[in-house]
Amino acid sequence: MGNAYRYQCPSCGKQDKISFGGGMMAEAFHCDSCGKEKMVSLERIMEANSRFTNALIAEHPDSYIDPLLDDWRKNGVFGKDAEMLEAYLDGIAAAIGRCFCGGRWSPIGTPSCPSYGAMIPEEAYSQDERICWD
Repeated sequence: MGNAYRYQCPSCGKQDKISFGGGMMAEAFHCDSCGKEKMVSLERIMEANSRFTNALIAEHPDSYIDPLLDDWRKNGVFGKDAEMLEAYLDGIAAAIGRCFCGGRWSPIGTPSCPSYGAMIPEEAYSQDERICWD
């Protein structure tokens, strides 16, 4: 299940929404360099998602994927998990290309303000205006 949050950019004050995760039809990605957001049809990334999901289940059989990605987003990715993520990002790049800035689309990329370009810290997300989507 995906989540969308309202946020206020700490740099320019603009209010907007940011999405994380995926649903039945699409998944939210952020560029690992500039933070731009892109919603991608699951149909376009099915093969890469399948390989990544199978690798995650083999490595973390007792974990759910969304909380694992949230942990990686907050604390970083290390060891074998980093290798799995790199292979996944390469598969996503092969399926949908790279961001205009040259970065790769990532499920754990840090979002940025579309107006100002500043990275949006998690503290700026409004928990009161969270929307769960599928």
